[in-house]
Amino acid sequence: VVVVVVVVVVSSSEMRRGVLVAVAVGGAALERPLVDSRGFLRDVYPVLEYGEMEESRNVSRGAFRARTRCYMRGRQVPGDGACLFHALSAGLWLSMNGTHHPMDRKPLREQSLSLRQTAVDVLEDPRDPWLYMGDRERLRASKLLALAAEQCGQTEREYCAKLRKPYAWGGGPEIVALSNAMRRPIHVYELLWAVAEPDDDEEPLEADEEDDEAAARAHARRSPRWCLKCIAEFGSPRFDRKTPPLHILSCDSRFPNLSPEQMLDQGNHFLLLYDCEPEEAVDAARSAGANDEALRAVKALADKRHHRHAVYLNHLHSRVLDLQLYFKRKQTALAKVAASTALCLTPLALALALKRILPHSDDAPAVAPVSAFHAQPRRPPALAAALPRKIRPVGRFFF
Repeated sequence: VVVVVVVVVVSSSEMRRGVLVAVAVGGAALERPLVDSRGFLRDVYPVLEYGEMEESRNVSRGAFRARTRCYMRGRQVPGDGACLFHALSAGLWLSMNGTHHPMDRKPLREQSLSLRQTAVDVLEDPRDPWLYMGDRERLRASKLLALAAEQCGQTEREYCAKLRKPYAWGGGPEIVALSNAMRRPIHVYELLWAVAEPDDDEEPLEADEEDDEAAARAHARRSPRWCLKCIAEFGSPRFDRKTPPLHILSCDSRFPNLSPEQMLDQGNHFLLLYDCEPEEAVDAARSAGANDEALRAVKALADKRHHRHAVYLNHLHSRVLDLQLYFKRKQTALAKVAASTALCLTPLALALALKRILPHSDDAPAVAPVSAFHAQPRRPPALAAALPRKIRPVGRFFF
């Protein structure tokens, strides 16, 4: 058996596009997987800024140039019809716990089903609340439900009944409903095949002007790749102040294992997006050919977003600790009140029990009065002083 190891040197852009061939065994090439066993995508994807010219064109398939705003990572979720709710469940888990969802089938489905029912409850709310869309636009829940049902060719009742099923697809109306129910923004992205330029004013270098490093840097700046574009910011800016947004990607279910020519015109799958670490963002910007000034700008933005999430996480944990301490104090106080109440009511309960048990005859001994068992309620004086006035002991009972 002859094992031949072949090392192939390729450009950084090809490596990011997933065509790196590192090892060949017996003539069969092995490619590095673009998605690992836990669903994490290997590459870091730039989020692009757009002007009016790019937005007015259909740029979903043709490569074009745009500025890079930040960098994000992605994670796949099960594509069983509830991918929208799976992605939001994974995003909530990461936002509230600081760790990634274990993706166990049963807990994930239970959480996704809870989000699904919440979305339908908001749309069917008889109070008909205002739902904030984005950019300070709002719409009544009944109006949004009517538009969604009309688009699907169903009545409102049929639409909600279908949506409550575990594997029914969710879309824009459900995202709006959940954004208002959770009072946090939800940002939706789409894929573009584009040239992600660093946020600097430096012109791309030609390959023959500088050394090999500058030539590779210039080639990286001109190489197209998969990029992200934010197409909707539901709940922003109304809910931006209190909670960081959740990010989801609407894409082809075959992504990232597809070429730009194979991509569907409209997405049929959702997956989770999250901010990468500041060091990863800097490395991605450096590999894209950014200069020192652009690297500092990318790191500053990544640090700001990372710090905001850390502050929100610490605030959330402190609230949980406060609630735990509050309920612990309440439980201790109620236990003390219950003990004192039982101590005061024991003589009366014993007397009534004796009265029921003893035979009713002239020879039966008389039931001792309550005062004979307990002339004064035996309780610590400090406890009586600590209780509120409405439930302080008066005689043998509490009022």
